[in-house]
Amino acid sequence: MDSKAESLKKRGGMHIFTSIDGLSKRFIDLCLEEIGREGYCGASLKVPSWRRIKEALNNEFRQSLPYDLDQKALKNHWDALRKKYAVWRTIAGVNGYNNGTTGKLDWPESKWEEVIK
Repeated sequence: MDSKAESLKKRGGMHIFTSIDGLSKRFIDLCLEEIGREGYCGASLKVPSWRRIKEALNNEFRQSLPYDLDQKALKNHWDALRKKYAVWRTIAGVNGYNNGTTGKLDWPESKWEEVIK
């Protein structure tokens, strides 16, 4: 394994998803397909779904990945995305600043400063 692969592996799977273009988007697309096909198992995907996603990503991104993704890396990314979505949903739910037409937050600087604190 080369030094780039070692470095990425030490830092964890999340960095893989942010450093390889299109990987995170493809992961989300595959998860949505699997949810439609198999459904959920609690707050996660079912075992066969994880296996198919892992195989698909490892095959499609073979040239870009420094090592094969495993279920742990996929589950960690799933959990990180769920946390980000929960924060976004909370922020988007604040009345008066959500633009329903564009789906963007139209907040003045003062509101962002209040939320960041």
